[in-house]
Amino acid sequence: MNKIAMYFICTVSIGALTGCGTNNSKQVSKKVATTKIDLLGNFKSESNGVYNLKGKTNPGAKVWYRYKVGSKTFKNSLLANKSGKFQIRVVNTSADQDTTNVEVDVKAKGLKQNYDVASIENHSSEFVSKRSKRYKLTRVASRILCK
Repeated sequence: MNKIAMYFICTVSIGALTGCGTNNSKQVSKKVATTKIDLLGNFKSESNGVYNLKGKTNPGAKVWYRYKVGSKTFKNSLLANKSGKFQIRVVNTSADQDTTNVEVDVKAKGLKQNYDVASIENHSSEFVSKRSKRYKLTRVASRILCK
C-alpha cells in the first residue's frame, strides 16, 4: 500500500508542477480605438460660394483635407484645437460645379486614422444669382468681341 500511496503522491505532485509551468492566461483581443470625427453644419455654401466646414475630433488631432474645384485640387492639413474643434474653409470658384466633396482624414496620437466625406451644395440663392450674372457678363463680352 505504501507503494500505491507514493505512486499517487508522485503523480499528483508532477501534475501540479507541470500545471504551474503552463501559461493559462487568456489572450485578450484588444480593439484599436479609432479617432473620432464629426463634421458639423448644414452643408450649404454662403452667399459668396465659400463654406466653412466645421468639425470636432480628438483634441490636437491632425486633420488632412482635400477637395476639387474644376480641375484644381485643394489640399492642406491643420491641427484640431484643445477642445477638438477644427474649421476648413472651402472655396468654390467653379460656376459649373454645384457640389463640392471634401475628403477629411483625421489621426490622433495612438488611435487609428478615420475618414469622412462632406458634400457641400452650392445652392445659396445669392450664390446661384451671382453665378448667373457671371454667365451673362461672359456672354455679353463674347458678343461684343464677335461684332
